[in-house]
Amino acid sequence: MLHQALKNDFPSVENAVYLGQQELTFSLSNPNGKKDKYLEKEAAAFTDAQYFKLFDYQWLVGNSSLLNAPNTVILTEKYAKKYFGETNPINKILRINNVQDVKVVGLLKNQLENTDLKTEIFISLPTIKNVIPDYRYDDWYWFSKTRETYILLHENATKASFEAQLPAFSKKYFGPDAKVFPFHLQELSDVHFNLDYGGK
Repeated sequence: MLHQALKNDFPSVENAVYLGQQELTFSLSNPNGKKDKYLEKEAAAFTDAQYFKLFDYQWLVGNSSLLNAPNTVILTEKYAKKYFGETNPINKILRINNVQDVKVVGLLKNQLENTDLKTEIFISLPTIKNVIPDYRYDDWYWFSKTRETYILLHENATKASFEAQLPAFSKKYFGPDAKVFPFHLQELSDVHFNLDYGGK
């Protein structure tokens, strides 16, 4: 995956994470023996523990390392209450797209309303193979705001020096198509304020 290649190829990259948002249906059995179903169009994403080392969240239960195991999920307070009410959500089971069960292993405090980080359901990245076998998460030939790669550079690295190396990186992986798939960095502040990217 792109984030793994960035970490492997560039010593200046301190951390790199992948966040793959996906429209998913979650279901669980209710006390009447029937299934409650919830279509989540924007709240769910696949990622791993490194995401929580790059972005700050307040943990109420559990820790980020639990997301490295397959078939696990972490919820915010809001979504834990949505699915399980006042019941303790830890170790409860949710079924995704009626094909894969995942266990709730962590609980996060709700984010502020003005945050750009809208994900509330964090599914472990290895689970994606079971839920969406044809997801093509190793394919970099995509242009979609639902698949994002975030990186953190070491303090002694600069944006300019890093971007100067990206044409060679693109050529290494894309060969003759490198000019069609250039890479560049976009600062988080620009993501937040740039109107071309849904900024405010």
